[in-house]
Amino acid sequence: MTSIVDQVEDWLTDAGSLLDRRVRLGVTGLSRAGKTVFIASMVHHLLHPNRLKLLSVLAEGRFDAAMLQPMPGGSVPRFPYEAVLRDLTGTANQAPRWPDGTRAVSELRLSIRFRSPLAFGLERPNTLHLDIVDYPGEWLLDLPLLSLNYADWSRQAVAQAHRGGRQVLSAEWLALAQSMPADAAGDEPAIAHTAAAFRAYLQAARNAPQRYSMLQPGRFLLPGEMAGAPALTFFPLPDAADNAPRGTLARLMADRFESYKREIAAPFFDHHLKRIDRQVVLVDMLEHLAAGPESLTDLKTAIDGTLGAFRHGESSWLSLLFGKRISRVLFAATKADHLPAADHQGLAGLLDALVGDTSRRLSYAGARIHSEAIAALRVTRETTIETPSGRWPGIAGLPLDSDRVEEVLPGALPLTLEAVTGSDQFAPVAFRPRPGDIRQDQGPASLRMDRALEFLLGDALG
Repeated sequence: MTSIVDQVEDWLTDAGSLLDRRVRLGVTGLSRAGKTVFIASMVHHLLHPNRLKLLSVLAEGRFDAAMLQPMPGGSVPRFPYEAVLRDLTGTANQAPRWPDGTRAVSELRLSIRFRSPLAFGLERPNTLHLDIVDYPGEWLLDLPLLSLNYADWSRQAVAQAHRGGRQVLSAEWLALAQSMPADAAGDEPAIAHTAAAFRAYLQAARNAPQRYSMLQPGRFLLPGEMAGAPALTFFPLPDAADNAPRGTLARLMADRFESYKREIAAPFFDHHLKRIDRQVVLVDMLEHLAAGPESLTDLKTAIDGTLGAFRHGESSWLSLLFGKRISRVLFAATKADHLPAADHQGLAGLLDALVGDTSRRLSYAGARIHSEAIAALRVTRETTIETPSGRWPGIAGLPLDSDRVEEVLPGALPLTLEAVTGSDQFAPVAFRPRPGDIRQDQGPASLRMDRALEFLLGDALG
């Protein structure tokens, strides 16, 4: 005979499907921040949660299982989790390697079965559907354009091109643009030539020693299916007027700029980013610290601009009318395993200082904010290195350009952003995964991924 408790539990199970929880997580980060590895590691951790010691649903024994699920319809490609995992684990014919960067929007759904505590020792079976959204960091840079007109953007872009190391990189494009009268008719071959020079400048700025981040429009760097389209054939003009007459070069450039916003930037936001309710912002602080103060200033501008396009704050029933808000934002300094453990807190502090103004603005809007120094996949180990000046904490791993494990001292991490000078002060070594760093049958070695997931999902798994 079925007991009352069993009947209640059966009823709760049937009702649970109507109350399934959903979290749409946007993995935000500029190019080279580690989005692809972060997503693969997060999913692999939840499928094999043996290393998630600080995730409360596991610590309390309420976690049952997680499983990948098909996305319910839509035209967005699936995130290639299995292919990324093969890259990281390696095969019989291929050594482990870092996967290729994100080149298009993709999504992945992971469903987590767990139990929520009730009164009198009862637990209700529950399911969290975690929808993960990945997108190229380059395309994020288009979001600040949505609030600008062509003349304002031109003034910003031209002023930016004259600053610091950008002056040399932008010289050819600026010379061509300045030779084209804004109030004259547009010459299509000359426009195409100057637009190509502008794209070359953006590409050179991305690969420059300063590792510039604020590079707009983003599709000029990663056009995808839009390569060669007229909407991508424009550039800033040094003397663009606010209301240029029809038939002039300035008006043609303004029309193409507005077309870019209307047909490319706005749909990207509306279709993929508008419904995000939690956000991870990945930052490769090590790269920018080594690149120097100009790189950090540019990175801060890019982060402030892109996050300013999202709606942050605690969601409520009004979200049904006015759209979702992003209630939690995790700022994560990636590749913490490229530093000794003693420097991890300092790395998180430098990230806090970089995003401080943005964090305060998001907190004031009602969002919960947290910062962490993480390694989605740990590819080094701690070691102590003998030097003529004494014994120092170091790390050992497989450098990108080597076939043998090496012990290295990454250099002195600056104590403050104001103390950053560049690679002469701090030059961390880049490492790659080794056989055994990640396995198909257990969670990957990582740093603070359990803390990151507890902040992002702990309340949703309660």
